[in-house]
Amino acid sequence: MKGCRDNINTRALSYITRIRPRRLIIIDEEKGLVFGFPMFVHRGNVREIKIVGIPGLDTLQMKGLGTSDLEAGEMFKIRGTKIHEIEAMGFILPYGSKTSWE
Repeated sequence: MKGCRDNINTRALSYITRIRPRRLIIIDEEKGLVFGFPMFVHRGNVREIKIVGIPGLDTLQMKGLGTSDLEAGEMFKIRGTKIHEIEAMGFILPYGSKTSWE
């Protein structure tokens, strides 16, 4: 099991072209919870991702995602200054969809 930084450094999420808006809407400092509704933009031009730091896996073929947006609801549990858990769900939308803030 890898931590957040190590997972990001694998480049497995590099098919995400853009994230908008980068805004957290609820922050509960006492409970260490953060919640937001980002839109993940997938331009669809990534066919293969070069993976780093996972033994036995050099590339990841991108099949089926295509050009799309993904609206997500995400909650992060923070302890100290580190993310410890992430819960997320989302749904695929047509490319160029408006965010829930527009």
